[in-house]
Amino acid sequence: MSNVRECTSGLDASEKEALAKLIRLMARSDGDLSAEERTKIDSIAIDAGSDSFWKLLDAAAASEDSQETILEQIASIGTSDCHEIIYGALYELSIAEAGGEGENELLEQIATGWNLSIGDDPSDA
Repeated sequence: MSNVRECTSGLDASEKEALAKLIRLMARSDGDLSAEERTKIDSIAIDAGSDSFWKLLDAAAASEDSQETILEQIASIGTSDCHEIIYGALYELSIAEAGGEGENELLEQIATGWNLSIGDDPSDA
C-alpha cells in the first residue's frame, strides 16, 4: 500500500475513533510530540475527515483510558483491511521522527492484537 493515509477517509466511525485513540497512545509513548509528528497527525486528520476527526482526537486526548484498555477496546474493531490501514498510518507517524522504544512496542502490540503479519516494511502490511 503506497500511501495508507490516503485510505483513512474510507474508515467508518468506530475505526476512526480507534485510530484517534491509537494516535493518542503513540503521541504519549515517548512523551514528546515533535513538529514532524504534528505534521503527520494534521495530514491524517485531513484525510480522515478534518473537523470530525479532530473532535475524535480531542476526545481521545481527554480520555484517561490506559493503554491496556484502549488495546482491548480496539481488538474487535474493523476488518483486516482496516487494521492494515490504521497500522500503516501509525507506522508512518512513528517514522516521522525516529520512533522510540515505546512507539515500537506499541506497534508490536497492535500488530499482535490484530494478527497482522509484519515484514521488513510495516507500511506494506
